[in-house]
Amino acid sequence: MPLLNSLIKDTNWEIIGKKDVNVTGISYDSRRTKSGDIFFCMHGQHTDGEKFVNSAIENGAVAIFSDKKLELNNRATLVVVPDITLALAYVSSKFYNFPSENLQIIGVTGTNGKTTITYLLESIFNTAGISCGVIGTINYRIGKEIFPAENTTPQAPDLQEFLSRAVEKNIKVVVMEVSSHSLALNRVAYTKFNTGIFTNLTRDHLDFHKTFEEYFKAKAKLFESVEKFAIINIDDPWGEKLLNIIKCPVITYGISNKKSDFTITELKQNLVSSFYILNPKKKEKIKINTSLIGEHNLYNILASVICAFNFGIQPEDIRKGIENVKKIPGRLEKVECGQKFTVLVDYAHTDDALKNVLTTLNKLPHRRI
Repeated sequence: MPLLNSLIKDTNWEIIGKKDVNVTGISYDSRRTKSGDIFFCMHGQHTDGEKFVNSAIENGAVAIFSDKKLELNNRATLVVVPDITLALAYVSSKFYNFPSENLQIIGVTGTNGKTTITYLLESIFNTAGISCGVIGTINYRIGKEIFPAENTTPQAPDLQEFLSRAVEKNIKVVVMEVSSHSLALNRVAYTKFNTGIFTNLTRDHLDFHKTFEEYFKAKAKLFESVEKFAIINIDDPWGEKLLNIIKCPVITYGISNKKSDFTITELKQNLVSSFYILNPKKKEKIKINTSLIGEHNLYNILASVICAFNFGIQPEDIRKGIENVKKIPGRLEKVECGQKFTVLVDYAHTDDALKNVLTTLNKLPHRRI
């Protein structure tokens, strides 16, 4: 177990109290704090972590991290930091030995499509024999291990613990849904991303971000940590705006924008779709068959195929990986109970997502929706 001093020795944070205490864990919830933990006073929308310092110390916290000077009466070491969210991300990464440096991490951000892309990529990597972990809205997965998801993107200590476990299990690739909240709150700071995917940006989470521009800025933060490739949907105007600020190599995709590096051609769409994904510049194409319906899923498949290509996966493995995904939980998921009509469950909770669902269903044979 590391000493407190080793976790913060490269910082200029103010330390009041003992530096040579053993640290056994990291906590941001006083109810879950255990003996030997360090406790971070996080600021919430409705409460403040400083109100729970006494509870954390009573439960065994050896140090308290705060962006304010607190009177602890020598009951625990106090570490005063300029930014509590960045401090939590840094200490968490260091505590778990910066696990992202030993993984190929793909971050998927955007309003819609994140979950579907993570499922598609997981299937493609598994088909290609590449071990893959997933972090997302439905759950977190390492191989056959499944963990409940409290947030789309976990808090920094939980994220780094997951990545550390993935390294221990010899996982090579982790596909992660990266929410705007997690980016704004620095949960993924000090995490290295091999690839970043931008799907789209539509109205959502403005209760938190306040303006659309702030929402966009939060999403764009992902690409500050992307080292190899950014994969951008330029049919979306915010995707085109991203092109002006991304510094890593960019690959674009779209269906209507003729400037796209990758697009779709020869589309035949019904309950099962078939089409070719085309790279016009290299005149390469791959045939795709899928049971995932709707134009929005064409975009999701496009992004997934491009990402797989960049990882050197063979076209046949890509094709099979996509065909192996028969459904996505809560995404136009069919319910069969012997009824004489079709029941589909969809998570759509934004106006754009609901529009996509209804547009898709209207194009299918039906009497009434």
